[in-house]
Amino acid sequence: AEAFARVLARAPGSVDATKGLAETLIGAGKPEEAVALCDDYLSSRGYNSAVICCKAIALGERGEEAAARRIIDLDRFIRPCHIEPPTGFRDLTAFNAEIEREIRAHESLEFEPPGIATAVGFQTGDLLEHPSYAIGLLALMINGAVRGYIDCLPDDPNHPFVANAPARWTLNGWGVILNAQGHQRPHIHPSGWLSGVYYVRVPRSIVVGSQQGLIEFGTPPANIGCRHTHPTRRVTPEPGRMMLFPSYVYHHTIPFEDSENRISFAFDVVPVKGERPPRA
Repeated sequence: AEAFARVLARAPGSVDATKGLAETLIGAGKPEEAVALCDDYLSSRGYNSAVICCKAIALGERGEEAAARRIIDLDRFIRPCHIEPPTGFRDLTAFNAEIEREIRAHESLEFEPPGIATAVGFQTGDLLEHPSYAIGLLALMINGAVRGYIDCLPDDPNHPFVANAPARWTLNGWGVILNAQGHQRPHIHPSGWLSGVYYVRVPRSIVVGSQQGLIEFGTPPANIGCRHTHPTRRVTPEPGRMMLFPSYVYHHTIPFEDSENRISFAFDVVPVKGERPPRA
């Protein structure tokens, strides 16, 4: 805590130090101090997914479950959708096969790149900086899904997530190929407002009723040291399914055992600063 405080004394706007100090306070059993720290950042620096995440966890640790659930709201803000194959592809299987080929062929694909959440698997760099053909088409579909998501947000201007829905945004996205026992460690996406994942290939062992390979939302990482149980939601991946969720929601995947790879395309919606959509 002292180390993070020293960083904040020199760089008051540091998101990493704010998040680190808030999580340390939560682990030390001082969630009220963590809430105050987050509120101070948000009032002076504005919306940030990492800080919102810490505030929600701290509220839950302080016993304010209703306030924490209002921010996270796994049922309201996590939305699945399916896409249709674009023109030029006979079906979704053919479209996904081309996305898989482009992910596998990308020069940035690397086994367990340092500093990321992928374990026992490969991940690319940003595939949308110079998108290939099928991934470029997928990006168009993602943008359409994001617009639909924003249009369907509840009329709740006092909710920080809703109030900060962007009018314009950029996308960044990356491919993930998991081997047997591969998984994503618990993480959030601090630079995004909304995040998502599109499932390109799902092994046969990952089915409804099985726990293998599922994505789970809501569980903070063990190293924070939470004392309370936080609400969770699990979703079974399906080829062609896209999941959209707030970037501040912790999520991880459960390891699976299969000779097939689990392949997905993950992405962040990054707001263009200073622009907000008109609210009815």
